[in-house]
Amino acid sequence: MNRLHHYYTFGRAPSCQQWKTDHYSCCEWERHRGSEAKEALRDSERARVEQQRGFVPVWELRQTPPADWHAPLQQGKLKGS
Repeated sequence: MNRLHHYYTFGRAPSCQQWKTDHYSCCEWERHRGSEAKEALRDSERARVEQQRGFVPVWELRQTPPADWHAPLQQGKLKGS
């Protein structure tokens, strides 16, 4: 997420501490192949994915297109009139 957008939306800058922790764990993993660093990265990624699953989509996804998808647009006409 864009930092400026986050600041505008929530009134404060987002915390980058988790990214910093992940970066250090990644560097540790690349240097020493430590199991603690590997587990820290796995846990962080699992938490991030789980947090993303908490958001509901704005639109309901369709399985098939509408029946009249090929019809010309009726610009200027309101639905129901």
